[in-house]
Amino acid sequence: MMDDVAVENWLAAEANDHLEDGPVGLYEFLWWLNGSHFQLSPTAARSVAQRLATHLAGGDAADLYSIRWPTYEVVSGPLPLSVLDDDESWREGHDFVALVPNEDGAGRRVAR
Repeated sequence: MMDDVAVENWLAAEANDHLEDGPVGLYEFLWWLNGSHFQLSPTAARSVAQRLATHLAGGDAADLYSIRWPTYEVVSGPLPLSVLDDDESWREGHDFVALVPNEDGAGRRVAR
């Protein structure tokens, strides 16, 4: 059996590194897991990704927004945590759901 804590810690480190640079699409969580050495089933990957996204969006680190590619313009949000239960929220596209950090890399509150 896989060490769930190791998977979650690895994914949290990836997400936090990328959040320092700006918004992170939920689909990216699945990309990272699919490209990792953990070899998770799609269901297991989604479960791990959803737990981490819930943790990040449920705290002070980030909020969920609908973002437009490639400008990263905010289309709507903040969105409720319930969007994490919607399969469409985990897909990439012209508009996608992303975690948007509440502070920039210098620790300043991001104005929305």
